[in-house]
Amino acid sequence: MDNNLLIEIYVGFPAGTEQGRIGTGYPIGDGLILTARHLFMSSKAAPEDVSVRWHYQKDNVAGKWQEATILWSGTDELDVAVLSCSFPELLKKRYKPLSKIRHQSIQKWNSQGFADVGAKHDNTREAVNLSGDAYTSADSENVFELGVKYAPSISDGWRGTSGSPVFVGDMIIGVVVTCPENFNQSRLKATPTWKLFQDESFCKLFEDSSEGSQREKALKLITKFLNNFPILYEFVKEQRGISPLSARHMAQDMLDRGLEGFLNVLFILSDQVEDRIEGDQEKKNSFTALCDLVFSTAPLLIDSSVTEPLIYQKRGVFVREPGAIGSRTMGEIAMARIDERKTKFSGADAKIQRGEYELPDPPDNHLESWRKDFESAFDDHLIKEIASDYKNINDIEEARRIVSKSLTSASNKRRTRYYCIESSIMESSRSIESALQSIKAKYPDLILIFLHKDMEIDVIDSIARFVELSGRNSR
Repeated sequence: MDNNLLIEIYVGFPAGTEQGRIGTGYPIGDGLILTARHLFMSSKAAPEDVSVRWHYQKDNVAGKWQEATILWSGTDELDVAVLSCSFPELLKKRYKPLSKIRHQSIQKWNSQGFADVGAKHDNTREAVNLSGDAYTSADSENVFELGVKYAPSISDGWRGTSGSPVFVGDMIIGVVVTCPENFNQSRLKATPTWKLFQDESFCKLFEDSSEGSQREKALKLITKFLNNFPILYEFVKEQRGISPLSARHMAQDMLDRGLEGFLNVLFILSDQVEDRIEGDQEKKNSFTALCDLVFSTAPLLIDSSVTEPLIYQKRGVFVREPGAIGSRTMGEIAMARIDERKTKFSGADAKIQRGEYELPDPPDNHLESWRKDFESAFDDHLIKEIASDYKNINDIEEARRIVSKSLTSASNKRRTRYYCIESSIMESSRSIESALQSIKAKYPDLILIFLHKDMEIDVIDSIARFVELSGRNSR
């Protein structure tokens, strides 16, 4: 959590109706502030004043009260609201992401809020730290429980923390909404953020965000490719069996088919290049352009639901759910999306391609062989693969520090190292899951991709074709 971004909220009502209320908010997008819905709800009157200020920015314009409007007022089931206001220049583009996945194990959480317990004699408030365990809940529940360390001793001590973001690592997984009775203020309840993304009106707030910009980048790459290679444009037009379109409209048509369909179009196009273009140099240039288009565009077409668990991990949080990745091929495409780079595959011969930055398998090609002392074996394997150039390391802790620094350096250079693990290994032993949590804590810049059982056969076959072509063209 970046405490510098914490926002204090004041809600005023007409005289004689309700007392003014203090709440907490946090930026989640350009001009967007996440908070609790009930701050603005009253049976007596609608609020006449909604004002916000950045608590830790007292020495600049952001620390002054400014007007905000209620952009999204939540629902009866989801006690969350989104405010809109003009962000000061120095705070634009500074916000944190919301998690779209449900946490399925107890996680350590932290936050800050403007609780009554932090009230001062001059009617201002200190931001009070909160932390503890975030418990799990059933899918049908609209709240989950938070254990809180150091409960206040005054009555309603947590009042004012409504709207506080629930952080696990660097991701917001919930919004504090209430303090249940009978726990001596050692529990809070929060609305999970993954539930918000089931609401169409909430999702519309983010329509112009990263997903749209990724599609626009892909659209430009495909359009440029079609314009630069008119003969390939004609081949695509024949293949699609549609009336003449501009290159951009043709690119849109290709994008509408999704990642699998897009790769299928280019797979068939590569066969046409092989069969119908006669000049060796022209054929080579066409293959080079095709391969570059595939390796540049595939990461832009992968759905955000596939990369969400990896973004979570990139921010230092252990996520055991397999998500939507079923193969090493898709794992590399997803990691390329995370690192904002082209896909890079290490070999041209294997049927299932490995990413260039994927760590090699351990001895015996299976984590099962490590069951006896899993964490120690994983450490030894990482040190061998990453710190093998340091011959004079005798101290295991020093070796681990070198590995950690190397992983951090690779991540900063958009070459994040990652490991693909079969989810069945995790399911077979809780001790392995615990060891992996410890490894993630030790090496926060290492990404662990848990593969589900259903491999993306069409994607694997298409990528294998273009990796083979790329290798042939480079000889």
